[in-house]
Amino acid sequence: LLPRLAADYRVLAPDLPGFGLSAPQPLQSLQPPLGAHAAALLDDWLGSLGVSRAVVVGTSFGGLAALRLAQRFPARVAGLMLLDSAGLGRGIHPLVRLAALPGLTRPGVKPTRRGTDLLLRTLLAADLSELSASQAAALSEYLYRSAAQAGTDYLARTLRLFLTPLGQREAATPAELHPLPQPVAVVWGARDTFLPLDAARRAAAHLADGSFTVIEGAGHSPNWERADAVEAAIRALVRRVAPGTHCA
Repeated sequence: LLPRLAADYRVLAPDLPGFGLSAPQPLQSLQPPLGAHAAALLDDWLGSLGVSRAVVVGTSFGGLAALRLAQRFPARVAGLMLLDSAGLGRGIHPLVRLAALPGLTRPGVKPTRRGTDLLLRTLLAADLSELSASQAAALSEYLYRSAAQAGTDYLARTLRLFLTPLGQREAATPAELHPLPQPVAVVWGARDTFLPLDAARRAAAHLADGSFTVIEGAGHSPNWERADAVEAAIRALVRRVAPGTHCA
């Protein structure tokens, strides 16, 4: 996906601290609201690269960070894509909420290869058939190493800041969504069980300049499951904004 987009746009793909292969931040620096905290980091990062304005695509928690970036630093964001994004409602899979219960958080987030592969195939994706067996194995290993590098303490702290046993802590209200000045594309996997499709549809209806696209067959991670459809959605969003923007 990224190499194909890079043929036409300047593509920047950050890892938030503790995600991917980026080192986690000190635990004491993690303060609520977590989405706003991540948005400030993204704003600093874009500024350090000299990027004044960009089309921003965020998925899962990255979607919440991108949404808060668009709210807090609107001049930075020419267009926004929320791909199976957190922050569009309180709902989240019951097993994830269960991990927020006292006494269950640390064992629930402790990284293991078997647990990571199970999480990938049951909650993070619905259909990995477009990936070869070696690609799926590499993706599972990447997710495991990312979590292992962050460590159990960091994962437990961020999980508690992100949700409670009742659901997500941060959910954008209609009053927050409607004033967004950017074109916003909400894109969702039809089979996402991690974050509810209906909540995304309701949130998209409150956007002043929004669109809503369902990707059939995909679960929570269409960027892995249906890369062609995600690429098409990104290109459609770029066409909606002023030419000459970056694609971050």
